[in-house]
Amino acid sequence: MYLYGKLIRDLTLQIFNQLSPGQTFRARTLTQDISLKVILEAVYGLENNGRAQRLRELMTEIADSFSSPLTSSLLFFPWLQKNWGSWSPWGQFFA
Repeated sequence: MYLYGKLIRDLTLQIFNQLSPGQTFRARTLTQDISLKVILEAVYGLENNGRAQRLRELMTEIADSFSSPLTSSLLFFPWLQKNWGSWSPWGQFFA
């Protein structure tokens, strides 16, 4: 992780510099964006291009499907990890 410190810092500053002073923001959205950018650049070596953007969109959709406490609980209980079609995150994930 130490080797990625500069990349993480730079991406974090890049995202926070897009905010205006006094502007409200959702911490989850910003931290998710930072995390996805770090993963795409550090792990996969993808920078700002069409492929990275598409992968970021897909990963965001997956993360957003588990954003509520109810749907995120499905991650922890194997008996709840069922594909109930569009009614469940698993159904959306496997669609």
